[in-house]
Amino acid sequence: MSRGSVLDGETVRAITNDPRMPSYATLFRWLQVHPDFAEAYAAARRSRAHGRLQLRAWTLRGQARIAAMKAEAAGKRHWRRGRRSSYTAAKGQALCALIEAGWSLSAVVARADMPSFKVVYTWLKREPEFLAAYVEACRVREIWFDEQCEMLADQVLEAPHRLPEIKRKVAALRGRMGRLRPKVYKVVPRV
Repeated sequence: MSRGSVLDGETVRAITNDPRMPSYATLFRWLQVHPDFAEAYAAARRSRAHGRLQLRAWTLRGQARIAAMKAEAAGKRHWRRGRRSSYTAAKGQALCALIEAGWSLSAVVARADMPSFKVVYTWLKREPEFLAAYVEACRVREIWFDEQCEMLADQVLEAPHRLPEIKRKVAALRGRMGRLRPKVYKVVPRV
């Protein structure tokens, strides 16, 4: 068995599988019978272990350097692949203003000057300030619908004979509220 094979990182099984080499059992018998062979084998294994430890230490130092660079860049936005986001604060505010005004997201994205559903959902995933503004816009829209329902309910006191008509209007508003509720799963909490 050549000393270089063990130092190169080959396993004992791989070395003894070669038909020109002694068998696995013969190798371990030689380790017991020939002290000089056992010492050379132990030295080769120690050298290999030392090399592995040095490689591990080098890898850990590299990982620590990478972690330090990531921590330094934590506040900075960086793109790993693809193009930059099309999000701007002005676009986000315009979209949220329409949502607050009672528009559905479908109606907003149907406009030529607004982004598509996919872009809006990407913004919701990647832009925390847009997510917060969108959630707030949806909450304001729901409050507006609630106020409309309360105003209709107050009309019953003035004209009790219009109760069936007002109930239909309230049910329609409640249904619209349910349909307009954001359908972004695991991104936007229910408001």
